[in-house]
Amino acid sequence: MSLFTWVKKQVKEKKLRLNTLLIGSGKNAADITDELHGSFDLKAYHLIAYLSDASSHEDLMQPRLRSMGTLDNLEKVIRRAHIEKVIIALESEEHYQINGILERLEGVPVSIAIIPDIYQLLLGAVKVDYQFDIPLLEINQELI
Repeated sequence: MSLFTWVKKQVKEKKLRLNTLLIGSGKNAADITDELHGSFDLKAYHLIAYLSDASSHEDLMQPRLRSMGTLDNLEKVIRRAHIEKVIIALESEEHYQINGILERLEGVPVSIAIIPDIYQLLLGAVKVDYQFDIPLLEINQELI
């Protein structure tokens, strides 16, 4: 059995899963949640919960995923839920929070991805992952 076939089998049987935390509660977060829940190829991403400080838009995540409060809980949620992946899916008006989130995640043993737009592309320290319809920018923590 090839490694790819073995991994695919493990994902299908839900033996290989990445505990994933979503940051955001607007359209970007809702879209990525729907994409992750709807695609077989992405079943390895096990969405645990989301965090949001948003007051500028409607919370579209409540019917989709459990809220674990605000960004004040970031480190505690990562530790208690054994989070391995953090996906930042903030709206454009929330981009001012990204640098602070990345600083707080520096040295934390998680991989980080951001829903891209021009702002993130200009940062430079990113790799685009095209596994599904919504591309993610993988952040190299060593460059932060």
